[in-house]
Amino acid sequence: MRRILGRVLALAVIAVAARAAPAPAAAITGFRVGKIDDRGVALALQLAPAAGKCAGAYRGDLAFFDAAPGIRIAGSLAPVAGRCELPASISWGALTAEAVHGARSDVLKVRFRGEVADRRRARKVDWAGTIPREAIQPAEPMTATLRRFARATDIQLGGLGLAKTTVHAEVAVRSPLKFHLRVMRLRCELEIDGKVVATGTKDNFLIFAERPNPITFPVTVDNRAALSAAGKGIARGARAEGRLVGVARLRFPGGDVDFPVEIPVRVSLR
Repeated sequence: MRRILGRVLALAVIAVAARAAPAPAAAITGFRVGKIDDRGVALALQLAPAAGKCAGAYRGDLAFFDAAPGIRIAGSLAPVAGRCELPASISWGALTAEAVHGARSDVLKVRFRGEVADRRRARKVDWAGTIPREAIQPAEPMTATLRRFARATDIQLGGLGLAKTTVHAEVAVRSPLKFHLRVMRLRCELEIDGKVVATGTKDNFLIFAERPNPITFPVTVDNRAALSAAGKGIARGARAEGRLVGVARLRFPGGDVDFPVEIPVRVSLR
């Protein structure tokens, strides 16, 4: 009986201690995305004044959407444009499926737990923040990023005699991720000179990890709009510069996330 009571008391103490554990400080107020390339993603957490002195080396675990385990990072705090930032680089190998398990389309939840040390002392920190999607600051336009990982084959419109025709668009996507992505729907518009001349969709397919992925989908061309946007030169065999613009809806356990698509493409007649 004493042993049973002792165990019950111990479990009660542990439960109370867990409930009494301090919540992370809401010290992360912004999120800046740097260059995204074959090696990984550069980023910076923007910190509130409550985070303390903007100096010293840091090391600890970075987590998105409360995923565990976190991603191990280290570096130095740095003042940038009047704000304190924690800059970091994450390799694709560290960005696992578990790290983005709870991804959401409306906000980014981020947390850093570790320590910051200067010449005098080291202090434990537990910083967190919920950043609205529209407040995330990209260092470059999405078109510049996508050009490193996606390329569209020239689109041949076929004859322009009919009001509408259906042709196929093909995009080669090279995923650097270590896990597959489920795309619930890809919806694209073909624009020439800022005018929409074709639309197309593709549903429920995979983008496989660490390999090229050819993605082909039908697009319906409004031939009158295409000829008007491209000019008479396209009828004489010239190519027109266009772009595929749209949204890819990705499926994550935490919900669907819309990812913007913008890929340059050349358009011609057969």
